[in-house]
Amino acid sequence: MALSSSISSSLCKLSSQNALSPIPIRIRSSILDAGLSLLSTNSRSASDGGKKMKIFLLVMLFQMVVLRVYINIFCFRMGYVCQWGRRKSSNTPLISASVMDVSLDKSMEKVQLPKGDNWSVHKFGGTCVGTSERIKNVAEIIVKDDSERKLVVVSAMSKVTDMMYDLIYKAQSRDDSYISAVDAVLEKHRLTALDLLDGDDLASFLSRLHHDINEIKEMLRAIYIAGHASELFSDIIVGHGELWSAQMLSSVVRKKGIDCKWMDTRDVLIVNPTSANQVDPDFVESEMRLEKWFFQNPSKTIVATGFIASTPQNIPTTLKRDGSDFSAAIMGALFRARQVTIWTDVDGVYSADPRKVAEAVILNQLSYQEAWEMSYFGANVLHPRTIIPVMQYGIPIVIRNIFNLSAPGTMICRPSVDENEGNQRLESPVKGFATIDNVALINVEGTGMAGVPGTASAIFSAVKDVGANVIMISQASSEHSVCFAVPEKEVEAVAEALQSRFRQALDAGRLSQVAVVPNCSILATVGQRMASTPGVSASLFSALAKANINIRAIAQGCSEYNITVVVKREDCIRALKAVHSRFYLSRTTIAMGIIGPGLIGGTLLDQLRDQELDAYFDLFKHEVLGLCQQTGDWDVDVIPRPMLLALRISSLFNNETVFVAALIILNIGSIITAPRAVVTMSNMSDMVLIFLNLNILWTLFWQAAVLKEDFNIDLRVMGITGSRTMLLSDS
Repeated sequence: MALSSSISSSLCKLSSQNALSPIPIRIRSSILDAGLSLLSTNSRSASDGGKKMKIFLLVMLFQMVVLRVYINIFCFRMGYVCQWGRRKSSNTPLISASVMDVSLDKSMEKVQLPKGDNWSVHKFGGTCVGTSERIKNVAEIIVKDDSERKLVVVSAMSKVTDMMYDLIYKAQSRDDSYISAVDAVLEKHRLTALDLLDGDDLASFLSRLHHDINEIKEMLRAIYIAGHASELFSDIIVGHGELWSAQMLSSVVRKKGIDCKWMDTRDVLIVNPTSANQVDPDFVESEMRLEKWFFQNPSKTIVATGFIASTPQNIPTTLKRDGSDFSAAIMGALFRARQVTIWTDVDGVYSADPRKVAEAVILNQLSYQEAWEMSYFGANVLHPRTIIPVMQYGIPIVIRNIFNLSAPGTMICRPSVDENEGNQRLESPVKGFATIDNVALINVEGTGMAGVPGTASAIFSAVKDVGANVIMISQASSEHSVCFAVPEKEVEAVAEALQSRFRQALDAGRLSQVAVVPNCSILATVGQRMASTPGVSASLFSALAKANINIRAIAQGCSEYNITVVVKREDCIRALKAVHSRFYLSRTTIAMGIIGPGLIGGTLLDQLRDQELDAYFDLFKHEVLGLCQQTGDWDVDVIPRPMLLALRISSLFNNETVFVAALIILNIGSIITAPRAVVTMSNMSDMVLIFLNLNILWTLFWQAAVLKEDFNIDLRVMGITGSRTMLLSDS
């Protein structure tokens, strides 16, 4: 009876409120308390009718909370509520708002949004605004930019988006710790604001912050009761991080004497959700809303929220994970900006993952297509869809490091047309390499597939039904088999779906098998000039063969921007190093192995010392002499570093760099050990053998067959040198 009375009282209070006003907190609290009372009632003793009534009331409770959110959104869009402190409350009738909109449209006909090269767009990620000190650094960069007009897109503070998702997860799991987690979010932003702001700006921000936190707590409480988080609630909650960081940064910029406004991009950026958990920007509608926003908020410096947007129905949504880069690209296209700069914590786009290839270099320039390919295949500097909006207008994207302002970064733009063919020939056709780990191959094969329309459609329809992502596809022209790669975590579900879909064909023998090859990695070679350069594929596969890497699958599109191979996971890093070295993307590295130094060898080492090369390598003569005097077959894996010396020399070759290994063999007594050393040093490079005694060369020829048969190493004589002349050959 008390429960019915509580709910009735709440509903009476709700009905007495103006439909266009927010529901007061005390009423919402009584409604939610009533729902919690329902949950605490012992359901075992209730009748079936009572159970149904409880379920009905619980659903109604959740619907009322959802309705409250929709009402707030509607009111906010129409200007009735001062939710973010940017619109003043008004009791003006709705008809007056319509007249005002008509007047606004007429005024906008006279005032056009300035677009073009006078705008520069900056995007700062969560790491860049992770602390109050870093926010101050960002403000300094904005102030020092000499562009006439600036638009700044900011992410939430570092880790805040993860914290917001964690709140939702805890609430729907009915974990009471979500309450203390909300307080942690509040405290993080409160302390940051206290360090950055003062006076009216501080009071205004803290008021909004507490208001937003109360809203979040109510939505989380509804999620806690229902045990489920709708997409709408999730998008509203996680988008607050960007709102707070944008407000704080704009206030800091204003403190430096710059006229600056902040933009809630949900008012401007309109997107259409798709079935693939992505969104497509509506540029026409977004451009119209941007012009209206700018008419009401004219400013030469704008700080905008990244990641969040609205649907055409004005429902808040997001651009999904890592979408702030996408936001910056869209805004750059809307403003027709001169340039979009993505500020992050790396110096630019590397030719390969520097954690896997120590010799990876920063690329000065990439084409849109090259950046697109590399971002898809694991180069995590850019959101994969960032390139699409700016390509249409030829707006360059620059990747820069906020912690290393001296680094020029990487520019992504349209390739320049160089009429000097000689300069083009000097440029490497390959720009970079990217890898994807933890993938599996699925091979569907059988003679019954050849010439049968719809087989591929049936295969990939089954993959789509389980929600798996196909990373690459390979099929021979014989149509005997179709091979494709999927993330390893999805391979079991895909294999079971294919077995079920093709059960009849498998039983009848039209398909021979659905085979799974686990523990694979994908290696992608990217370069726009590969299409016009013969022999790139040959060089790639030759480098992999010399490193003893077996290729399991190959894929290449007709555009030839990308050659993709699948290798064993344990071979991935070795394969990456091999191809990176082969295409001259590394610094010049000369690896010298010296075997058998006696009197001649000691003299050679003394000469190296006389040339003052000690800075380039670590060499202790007595250690080398002690190790290398012995003959017989030794295990190269246990030889200390002085045995395999490294000279790192910065010398250019065709505007790039080279990798070569040299093995110096000094006496016949150590010739037995040469094959093992050759194998060790040729793992990642071409091999040069230097003989100080011509007799040793003839002695080694008989071991050429051993090198080829056991280690797949070809031995060729490139030159024979005397005291003053060198006879070059290729035999």
